[in-house]
Amino acid sequence: MASPAGANREVAARALVWTLLESFGLSGLSVVTLVVLSRYLGPEEFGVASVALAIVQMLVVLVERLFHDPLIQRPALGPKDAASAFTATLGLGVFLTVAVWFTAPTWGRMVGKPEMTPILQWMSISILGAALASVLTALHRREMVFHALAVRSLAARSSAAVIAIVMVVAGFGVWSLVAQQVLTFTLSAAALWWLSAVARPKFGWNSAAVKDLLKVGIPTTLQQFIWIANSRVFLVFAGAQLSASAVGQIALAFRVVDMMRDMLAQAVSQLALPLFARVERDGGDRSSVFIKAVAMTSVSMFPVFACLALMAPEVVEVAFGARWIPAAPYVSLLAVLTVHFFPRMFVTPLLSALGRPSSIMVGSLSQTVFMVAMFTVAATNPSPALVMAVWAGRLLISTPIDMWFLKKLSGIGYVDQWRGAFVPALACAVAAAGVLGLQWLWTPPASAWLRLLIAVPLGALLYVAAVQVLKPALLRELLGMVRMALARKKKSQ
Repeated sequence: MASPAGANREVAARALVWTLLESFGLSGLSVVTLVVLSRYLGPEEFGVASVALAIVQMLVVLVERLFHDPLIQRPALGPKDAASAFTATLGLGVFLTVAVWFTAPTWGRMVGKPEMTPILQWMSISILGAALASVLTALHRREMVFHALAVRSLAARSSAAVIAIVMVVAGFGVWSLVAQQVLTFTLSAAALWWLSAVARPKFGWNSAAVKDLLKVGIPTTLQQFIWIANSRVFLVFAGAQLSASAVGQIALAFRVVDMMRDMLAQAVSQLALPLFARVERDGGDRSSVFIKAVAMTSVSMFPVFACLALMAPEVVEVAFGARWIPAAPYVSLLAVLTVHFFPRMFVTPLLSALGRPSSIMVGSLSQTVFMVAMFTVAATNPSPALVMAVWAGRLLISTPIDMWFLKKLSGIGYVDQWRGAFVPALACAVAAAGVLGLQWLWTPPASAWLRLLIAVPLGALLYVAAVQVLKPALLRELLGMVRMALARKKKSQ
């Protein structure tokens, strides 16, 4: 009989195949779409649409997350629970959609961009699409049935991307972004209901069930809302204080870094809560699981973002064209900040599995308060550099708070919280030093393509060599998990 740890590892590996397929597929699709759209849209159009999208995305969190975590964590889930959650979520989605539609002119005046009004109105329809899929998505994740989620996401987003590309080429401009946002959520909901691998929820209402689910749902939703809202609030404030062109450059940088980060982060984060919940139920060692999760994520993703930070001008020029080169410094800064993101991305799922999701909300809220205060001060003399400094500076406030809560509630020490990231970070430093040294000794070619072709392989070789010298077992563990995932996929076919 397999041990609990072994069973958890096999379940995680099997689920990771589908979550990686979904995340890599969606991220790759997003990259292609963004590259094409950026060739036809200017920074001004992109900036206005990004502010509208930021507002909508904050509200989408409410309908996507309100019952998500409690439906996954609840030991026994009855039909009344799912039906009540579905009814409440759909009602909330309708209310928020209507509210945004009628308040869109006010939002346009607040950020000084009245041309945003119709864009925001039509984008709000995506809130309703998110509400339709929310509960059914949680039910699939509860059972760790990720194949239906992967298929529906890839199908819906592929269709939305193709339509957006056709529209922008045909001259519809910023409305191609609106269509992509709305169709992504509505088609995704339709595909999931059609391909569902679990029982579809029905309409129903049980006040006791809703109240019980909200005891967990409200704290986790507030935490997720504040965490996600931080980047969206940042873009809204930036939109109010900077020109549409400057906001467009910053928004493109966020999109580039976020898409690359999400290639692995979304897959792992979707898997993290069910996995940590199972570890708690089985009495596993949460500290060792946390350290290994950080190590596997960091060794996979740190070199990608170290390369992006170092070669941002080349990446931006090659992918998006010369007119977007002013976005390169923002790309570099955001790529560096992912060194903080990956070791901390498991804090929320772990605390949720422990039944204390609201604790992490304090750190996230401190970021929001810091940004609002700094933007208020900077309103007299705003600049893109000052705006980005505010974004980076928020981490100095929230990180010590998050570390204290995690140690207090989980028993994971301050050093152990970062232990898994030490070797990958040091290996990245070695690789970066090697690439910079080569550029100093030898004048690089004028072509951005050639500079990338030289620097990327060199950096990769130096990184692998450094990891192999510093901690050979780390690469073996990563390859072992990949082999296990592929073996489980082959066995299930």
